[in-house]
Amino acid sequence: MPPVESIVLKKYGREAYRIFRLLSEHERRIETDKVISSTTFVEKKDALKILFQLWKDDYLNLERVGNEAQKMEIMLWELNKRSVWEQVLDDMYHAALNLKLRLVHELDHAQDLLQVLKGKSLKEGDEAANMRKKAHDKWKVLEASFMILDDAIMLFHDF
Repeated sequence: MPPVESIVLKKYGREAYRIFRLLSEHERRIETDKVISSTTFVEKKDALKILFQLWKDDYLNLERVGNEAQKMEIMLWELNKRSVWEQVLDDMYHAALNLKLRLVHELDHAQDLLQVLKGKSLKEGDEAANMRKKAHDKWKVLEASFMILDDAIMLFHDF
């Protein structure tokens, strides 16, 4: 789940990353106080804040277990894998769409540039060649990025 962990790291920070990683490594529900706070070295108050944020964003499931005799409530957390996968895949689809739209925009811009630069003098022609090369380089980078993202989506979707 490393790509998802990097998304959590960027979106929520290092402490959330450690908590998310702990939860992703365990296939069972984990208690806030005794396991999550102590294992990740995150203060209980901060851990609860992070856990509730991840829960609110549908990354986690929460089960509250009450103990009538001791009048206390224990919170058990687990990773909501299906929701996390769907959210990450959705983000990847949006990124692919944005890249494709940018590719179309750059192509339109290059075509407009070619129309304007037709029939210019030799000195202006050198300038046009430089602009054309820059547009081509930009296009290559965007196209390569789109292909890499497309491969990542395919792999992520299949697993």
